[in-house]
Amino acid sequence: MLGDQRSLPASVGDGGSSRFGLPKLVKIFAAVLITLAGLSLLFVGFIASGKADKIAVEKQIELFQNVIGAWNNLMAREQLTMARWDRSVENITLNFNRTYVEDEFVSSLWYDFGHERTYLIGPGNRVLMQSWQGEVDFTQTPLDAGSDLQALVDLALARHDTNRIAIKGGYTQRLVGAFEVQQIAAYGFIEIDGETMLATAMAIVPYDAEVVLPEGPPVIVVSARPLTTDFIVAVNKELEFPGLAFSRDPGGLVPLIGVDGRMLGSLSWTLYRPGVEIWAVVVPTVVLLCGVLLIASLILGRSIARLSTRLEESERLNRELAHKDALSGLANRLSFDRALNEAAERLTHAPFAVMAGDLDRFKAVNDIHGHAAGDEVIRAVATRLRDCVTEQGLVSRVGGDEFVILMTAFRDRARLSMLAQAIIASVSRPITLSSGAVVDVGISLGIAVAPENGVAARDIMIMADRALYASRRVDVAVPSSPKTSPLTSHQVPAGTPTTPGKTVTVSMQPDLARRRLLRLFAATVLSSLTGANAALASATGGSRRAAGLRVVVIGAGMAGLTAAARLKGEGAAVTVLEARNRIGGRIYTDRSLGVPVEQGANFIHGFDGNPLVDLVEAAGASPFFVDEDLSILIGPDGKAVGEEAFWATWERMEALIEAAAEEAEANPDLSMLDAVQALDPALLSSPLGNWVLTDRLENELGAPLGALSALHAESGGEYEGPDTIVRQGYDSLIAPLAEKLDIRFDARVRAIRHGAEGVTVETDDLELSADHVIVTVPLGVLKAGAIRFDPPLPPRHRAAIEAIGFGNLAKVSVRFERAFWPTDLHYLGYAGEVRGRFADMLNLMPIHGEPVLTLMASGAEASRVDGLDMPEVEAEVMEVLRSMFGETISAPVAITRHAWTRDPSSLGAYSYPAVGALPSDFDALARPVGSRLHFAGEHTSTEHFGTVHGAHSSGLRAADEVLEGIR
Repeated sequence: MLGDQRSLPASVGDGGSSRFGLPKLVKIFAAVLITLAGLSLLFVGFIASGKADKIAVEKQIELFQNVIGAWNNLMAREQLTMARWDRSVENITLNFNRTYVEDEFVSSLWYDFGHERTYLIGPGNRVLMQSWQGEVDFTQTPLDAGSDLQALVDLALARHDTNRIAIKGGYTQRLVGAFEVQQIAAYGFIEIDGETMLATAMAIVPYDAEVVLPEGPPVIVVSARPLTTDFIVAVNKELEFPGLAFSRDPGGLVPLIGVDGRMLGSLSWTLYRPGVEIWAVVVPTVVLLCGVLLIASLILGRSIARLSTRLEESERLNRELAHKDALSGLANRLSFDRALNEAAERLTHAPFAVMAGDLDRFKAVNDIHGHAAGDEVIRAVATRLRDCVTEQGLVSRVGGDEFVILMTAFRDRARLSMLAQAIIASVSRPITLSSGAVVDVGISLGIAVAPENGVAARDIMIMADRALYASRRVDVAVPSSPKTSPLTSHQVPAGTPTTPGKTVTVSMQPDLARRRLLRLFAATVLSSLTGANAALASATGGSRRAAGLRVVVIGAGMAGLTAAARLKGEGAAVTVLEARNRIGGRIYTDRSLGVPVEQGANFIHGFDGNPLVDLVEAAGASPFFVDEDLSILIGPDGKAVGEEAFWATWERMEALIEAAAEEAEANPDLSMLDAVQALDPALLSSPLGNWVLTDRLENELGAPLGALSALHAESGGEYEGPDTIVRQGYDSLIAPLAEKLDIRFDARVRAIRHGAEGVTVETDDLELSADHVIVTVPLGVLKAGAIRFDPPLPPRHRAAIEAIGFGNLAKVSVRFERAFWPTDLHYLGYAGEVRGRFADMLNLMPIHGEPVLTLMASGAEASRVDGLDMPEVEAEVMEVLRSMFGETISAPVAITRHAWTRDPSSLGAYSYPAVGALPSDFDALARPVGSRLHFAGEHTSTEHFGTVHGAHSSGLRAADEVLEGIR
């Protein structure tokens, strides 16, 4: 019977099951897992290789079809530049001018765009003209019935009839954008004289209502390019398909079907099949994975028994700490995240709000009194927060001095305001430490409300954090008296002298809690902004679909750098040519006075929704919101202008601008100066009247009243919110865009040759060839003809360059030993005897804490000041300041300026709607010439000319035009 006991398993009675059973199970499980993983990967490899081959073939055919479609669209857009033009209607449809047809119409389509065949088909299907490579035949013949050409013309007539509209005196065609050209154009493959061609056709129509079409069918223009070897090679530059060729045999990969449904041939190439490459990856991966799993299973089997006990102990401790902050006794981050996610899931039934808070001056407590004192402060603040919030929300500590409050009981602004005010007041009360020391901390808050600021938990927290970030940087001054003038926070009655030696009463003692509350709600505006890095990501991250594309960008200003970064992010080889020895263009931050002063662009105009806000956040810069109410206007007698007189004059000026636009409807060449002289000439005879005109018009638009169009002075768009200054300097926004770009400095471009096959750019020292060129030089350089275009720019572009105005704003920045002006004001105004002579001044004390003023001369004075040397400029600046603040003010310790009209790389400051210019001129200048030459810059923005955000948006638009051509 002893032999029977030897047959018993060792696990019975000695605990062997718990010691060895689990590792064995792990090994068995690992063996099964390794086997299944290997077989699964092999099966996946088999399926994936076959599927990849199938998808690759489908994608190659789809890509080819997309490229042919892009060529069709490109030819139609090129044709549109001549077909939708008043001159074409006047010289072809209304009066058939052979000289115009041959020298401008056909010449542009052949030499600018490479359209080898061109037909003009008139009413009754008569061929009015046909050309081959620029050679024109005006023999009129009937169009062959039943031909491919007849089918294409019929389709174009149908497109025109669909979009035709009646207007006074005749007809026109609905205006569509260049990228909607398929709505008015007919295109496809046709056969002419036995040769297969890619063709497009559309009606010749006017651009606006000044020229109309008569009754009856329009003239149709047909352009075509034969499927020659050269054309196939050009198409294949974008595809890189080996062996791409056209054949009359319809049995190729992609059959070519004509517009009349006939089979015209096919295109074929050697297909790429990635299945073999997949197997080359799968087999080594299977071997490696199986080996890794085997090693892991051995280690795991040995360690799992020892880990079991430790894991049980760790789990017990984690359960105790999972939901509670040990120091404050508040909910911790894990608990808060869980509550926030649950609130987000119930959002449709129970909206909520989140408050994010950081303690102010907490670091000083730790530094002076030690970390134990800091812990006492955290506990005291936690208690005060709980007392304020009570059971209406969840208070959590998520970091060292970071707290978050989830409000589920209410979310309306009034009650949130009351709660925020109570929290700020409570936390701001002194705290007595156990050592007897008394410390003072505060709290900054940011609020996000669901669903207005987002619906996902993560988005709500991002918005609350962004509002908190802004609340720590927004400067808000709250005058204690409700009677403070809208012009100034200083109580300076009209007629009070502001010269040194006399007392100016300053009533500026804001209540701390109220000040913080206003900062909080100034910050909540920011919580609706888009992601911090959206603009930079759009400029630098992409699908690399432009790999192999060569692009030259002329100009390293905002437009040029934005376009270059966008294209480089898509894989293009980009070279930036800059005539100066720095980036930025008309963004020029000067630090010679000890603080950043802007010689060029100064403001982000309108902060809410402005695309530059994303660049501010991506650069980690601090915005300073300029408050126009914190200002003072002083007359030539050194006395502050009264509030009543100011607003009366300002309202007269606003009424005048509106009346001037109405007058200019009948007289489009009316200047703003003509309008003032006709409607309210008294404004020109008083210093205050001249000041409101220069501040509202000449300063903002950068031109004298006599040059500004009364009809279109208000044609630009704008963003809401305050004007904003970047504390670190405007150039901090463009530095990230320029990273890793190939920028050639001191490279002044002299000539650009462009055509259907590419571009060549010439400078004084080098010559570059590329697929595309984007010209972002200032309008002043284009007006001066500093760059020679070959062939010359189309007439519409040349007319737009001539029509749009390019003005100036002279800025002089001065540093003093100490400030002699009211230091907490943002703006100072001077209503002097000469309109525009240093009428506006920016005070840099609230921004940088240093005694620096930036004075601005506008209108005719801007160009005059540019012509002065520095001693003369300083003398005039001091003459104005002494008129305002007295003869005893100190002399400046440093002065700087940049004369933009004398800068050969700009020849002015920014564009404006000149007399005779139309909003469509800005749009015309934004159009590409052919498929290779593109334009960008603030002068190409119809809505936002004269602004940095207009330049930024135009750079993205030009880059997208380049990318559109490779789809």
